[in-house]
Amino acid sequence: MQLALRLIIALCAACLGAEAHAFDLDAALKDRALGDPQAPITIVEYASFTCPFCAHFHGANLPAFQARYIDSGQVRLIYRDFPPDGLALRTAAIARCLPEARYFDFVAAAFATQDEWSRLPRMQAFEAVLDLAMRHGIDQDLAETCAADEALLDGILALRQEAEQTYGIDSTPSFVLDGKTYAGDMSVAEWAKILDPLLAIR
Repeated sequence: MQLALRLIIALCAACLGAEAHAFDLDAALKDRALGDPQAPITIVEYASFTCPFCAHFHGANLPAFQARYIDSGQVRLIYRDFPPDGLALRTAAIARCLPEARYFDFVAAAFATQDEWSRLPRMQAFEAVLDLAMRHGIDQDLAETCAADEALLDGILALRQEAEQTYGIDSTPSFVLDGKTYAGDMSVAEWAKILDPLLAIR
């Protein structure tokens, strides 16, 4: 799977012909999170930008989940990429080069418009992602550079491999809480059954 993804990226990088631009690799690969770092519960979400179930979770369930648990300081949600294809991988790489303050705005917009761009032919889909990212504060040259940067792509794929090996994740969205994996597009009511008893004792 990883070899296939890397071949796709290599072909796309050659097509783009992006020139090198400096960016902070460590900053690009660090966790992106919503909520208080001191929240009593931390959940790690593994998602893909081309996953329709992830798009549904972010559009239909996350706003209510955020209002109930994240904004109240009870839960911190860490977002990690789990790309199954080259388009998802390149979109993740571009997102991680955005200004950090704009990251989740882009994530929300990418999922909200997923039907519009993810089904386009490969290069048209990539161009649509570029356009969306540029509207969220990234320079086109930097976006293209990040989409083709081997170290950044390797870092994202390493996080995917770690999720597979450590938590047995094989689908998206998947969530890790206290070392246990919960798979699927879970509603706030489903989360309440898990979180409320934990919050009562923390």
